[in-house]
Amino acid sequence: MRTGLVIILSLVMLPSVGCFHAKIATDYPTDAATVLLGHPRIPAKAVLVLSKKQKKRKDSASQLGLKVTVKTGDTFARLNRAIASGMFQDVVEIDKVAPSPGYDLILEPKIESVEAQVHGILYSMRSTTFATFSLTAYDRTGRSIWTDSSQAKHESETMFSLRLLLRRNQVATETYEDFVIAVKELYDRFYSSEPVLNYLSSLGIRAGETAQ
Repeated sequence: MRTGLVIILSLVMLPSVGCFHAKIATDYPTDAATVLLGHPRIPAKAVLVLSKKQKKRKDSASQLGLKVTVKTGDTFARLNRAIASGMFQDVVEIDKVAPSPGYDLILEPKIESVEAQVHGILYSMRSTTFATFSLTAYDRTGRSIWTDSSQAKHESETMFSLRLLLRRNQVATETYEDFVIAVKELYDRFYSSEPVLNYLSSLGIRAGETAQ
């Protein structure tokens, strides 16, 4: 499965031309945690917390009729599902943190902030997007045992030809690898975190062991 962040650009043109809409989508693999992390599966049952509000999140910025909208929520959710499903023996998803008997720990990834800046002239658009992500681990009762955050910055420039500007609904590709790397770093830190390893050990679970 492949997925990506989607950007929708709207450039207000002369009345005779109308509005220009281009979709720029990223593309990266999310088929298994081993692709992104390279860690052995943890023989534990995990709960992944992804709120409905966060999954629908969009962030945008505009200047002089040029608008960029980053559909962060849906892709962030898909990325975390892919990593968690490859990292743990079993994963269920819920909307908010709550005691989860029958499972070993709870993970809550969050988009803390996204700031998009756009600059451009008629035939070129430059955008910079800053993002902060966090990951918190709870025990099965909902008590926090570890949390961390990471930042990402992505810069891009899109050149528009006259032919492209005169047409609508064009599709191009933009790679937000910086965001993927930031989320990956959080799970890397989680995997080697002493509080997390100590908690799992108290349950008789050791990271790196093969699930029976």
